[in-house]
Amino acid sequence: MANCDTREFGPERPAAPGTFALSTLRVLIAGLFLASPAGLSACGGSTGPGAVPPLDKARISSAYGMRNHPIKKAPSHHDGYDLAAPAGTPIRAARDGRVTYAGWRGGYGITVEITHVSGLVTRYGHAKSLAVRPGQRVQAGEIIAQVGSTGLSTGPHLHYEVRLYGRPIDARAAGFALIAEPAARKPAAGTRRATTAEKAQGESRKTSG
Repeated sequence: MANCDTREFGPERPAAPGTFALSTLRVLIAGLFLASPAGLSACGGSTGPGAVPPLDKARISSAYGMRNHPIKKAPSHHDGYDLAAPAGTPIRAARDGRVTYAGWRGGYGITVEITHVSGLVTRYGHAKSLAVRPGQRVQAGEIIAQVGSTGLSTGPHLHYEVRLYGRPIDARAAGFALIAEPAARKPAAGTRRATTAEKAQGESRKTSG
């Protein structure tokens, strides 16, 4: 299932059998939104089917596709993206829709599922707390939960998953926004940022030279 490790899991590998091929996925996504004017308006025009990223600032700690499970220590297919962020970070709905699940869901921990246009569902796992209830209508960008580490998890993060007709799809390949702004990595040991005074002094030396 999902995890939050401090290391990257490397490049994505071919998807497991039973998932959509990328070419098929693009055709399905295009057809879905062209056939639904409501879907087009909800997805925010040219910004893609996932108009609103679920987190404002985060780091992708595990991508969609085959990987070695960090807890079970065995190859498995990761059905979504793990987005590392501090506990309590607001989780937002990617699109307009209706909450069809809000509660504990096994290894996903505290989870929210939102049904959008026909056949499209977004899932938000490992939350700390919920801000919505089943049956509630939500708008894109509305806060639905907070980042946590419930279920099968090694640290605070969001497991963000998109499903089309019941099958997991690669959200990023399908054009869904993942994060508004990448989280900055900590500087390496022994390094520090130059102060404003030091930067000004450096510019002065350049002009005088």
